[in-house]
Amino acid sequence: MKILSIVSLVVITFTLMACKTMTQAEPVKALLIEMNETAQLQIVKAISTSMNGKSVKISDASFSSDNRISVATNMTATFEGNPINGRVSELPQHYQLMMRGNACYLLHEETATEYILEGVSCKAM
Repeated sequence: MKILSIVSLVVITFTLMACKTMTQAEPVKALLIEMNETAQLQIVKAISTSMNGKSVKISDASFSSDNRISVATNMTATFEGNPINGRVSELPQHYQLMMRGNACYLLHEETATEYILEGVSCKAM
């Protein structure tokens, strides 16, 4: 009887572990299915939020062939286009397009912050 109880406990434990594992999908690298207006707005909004509200622009080709992009802030420049004081003061920020289940999100690499992209369709790489 004691062996039966132990076997039952082991089976229940493994069953519960399997359920938990199946419900939490692992994140995977992703690409955009289409860079439409919704995707553009959601991505720009997420990046701007992560950069404290700075205005950003991204290419229509972003996340179409690679899941990573780097975003640099506009530098203050002279009329000739040279950086004032000869240097750029901020490092570029890096982002990855990822999926968990069917949800697309943007991962800000420097802070490990995730931004869910509502209404955006992507596919696993």
